[in-house]
Amino acid sequence: STIAEAFDRYVKKYSVKS
Repeated sequence: STIAEAFDRYVKKYSVKS
């Protein structure tokens, strides 16, 4: 698990909010 993985999930989660 890297920062990129967590970031990807974070971005995807917020992408839906957009």
